[in-house]
Amino acid sequence: MNYIKAKFSSGSRSYTYRTEDSVKAGDTVVNAKGAKLIVTDESVDMAWVETYGADKVAVVKKYEEYRIVDIRVVKTRIPVRTLEDWEAARRTPPEYIPRLIDYQLKYEKLMQEKN
Repeated sequence: MNYIKAKFSSGSRSYTYRTEDSVKAGDTVVNAKGAKLIVTDESVDMAWVETYGADKVAVVKKYEEYRIVDIRVVKTRIPVRTLEDWEAARRTPPEYIPRLIDYQLKYEKLMQEKN
């Protein structure tokens, strides 16, 4: 588990997050609500993480720019406007939907590799 500092594009204050992804300064990550953040090159105060509680630090994932295009190609039958709202963090999908989409994308990729 990596600890990083990231900030919202509209703000100047950085927040501490944890991630399993390999990210570097300048990369875009998304939080659980789908909001995009920019990774900064600031160092993380591990004493603060231990005091606050490592399990309480919010988790982020690396943002995948191609995601909405791939979802449209896979034809999930989810309306395009809904997908765009999820990507822009105007709406939040049910918890199981991102996992289901990831599964479908991996399945499609596996089937393409087999053929």
